[in-house]
Amino acid sequence: MKIFNGAFLIFISVSLALGSCSEDQNPSIPKDPLIVERDSLLGIYGDHIDAREMEYLKVFELGSTDHTYLYGKTEGKFWLGLFASPVQKTAEYILDLDPQSSIQKVFYNPVGHSFLTTGYELIEILGFDPSDKTEEAPNSKSIIRIVLDNFDLKSSTSYLPLNELTILEYARRWKGGFLLEHSGIVSEFGKSNTQYLSTDLSESILWDCRAQTYPPLGVLYFDVDFYLTVSEHSVGGFDYSNCKSWTKNILDFYGEETCPGCTSSIKLLNQIDDSITVEVNLNGELRKVILIYRTGEVVSSEVVKG
Repeated sequence: MKIFNGAFLIFISVSLALGSCSEDQNPSIPKDPLIVERDSLLGIYGDHIDAREMEYLKVFELGSTDHTYLYGKTEGKFWLGLFASPVQKTAEYILDLDPQSSIQKVFYNPVGHSFLTTGYELIEILGFDPSDKTEEAPNSKSIIRIVLDNFDLKSSTSYLPLNELTILEYARRWKGGFLLEHSGIVSEFGKSNTQYLSTDLSESILWDCRAQTYPPLGVLYFDVDFYLTVSEHSVGGFDYSNCKSWTKNILDFYGEETCPGCTSSIKLLNQIDDSITVEVNLNGELRKVILIYRTGEVVSSEVVKG
């Protein structure tokens, strides 16, 4: 009986001790997914990353080249790394994309996909405070330009409140720089607009409008804010400075309402000051027409071969 009582007491003591240990243990806390992702990527690429104290590290999967694009935040600034392989770093950049320090606890995120524009790659980066959901919350909107042959990088940053935020939708080379079309689809108050950026991003012009259609390849640029199109049947232009367009059909010069089976062509001959001269051919009859190119106003129209 004494043996039984002794064993029972030992069992109770051990049970209490185990119960005490289990009560003293703190419940496990789930790890922050951003930290888990950062640590995983550092385990793969970390030996070739110069920056330290990375707050987060993520993969941008919509770059236009064959590189792996990593981005993150270090010491309050945006970090970008391009890798040909986990052991071959092509380039690494640290950029101040909030130069006015307008955003508390800024988080940087590439938007959409990057754009290839004849020798360059453009990436849009938004900076925002995830905890600030107010309509007036400031957002930084940066365009990063990378030269594809030597990976030289420059950036341009502007600021927009959340309720006017736009997203880059279209980009191409334009008049010695870039033409960027921004869509205001982010909120019901967003305004679509067009931006000209010089190649080195030192010059920026923002127009509060967009052309009805993207400027087609082969358009003619007489000024940085105007383009002209010349086709077989019409000549037209769009002026970003006043958001106006015009089109002249070949029949406009002849006063014809219909022209079944006719052959036609329009050829640009020259531009002098603010006017252009076009050669208009309708069924073998040639006219020389002079127009004010910004408005489409016809100055003269004369037959040169009938």
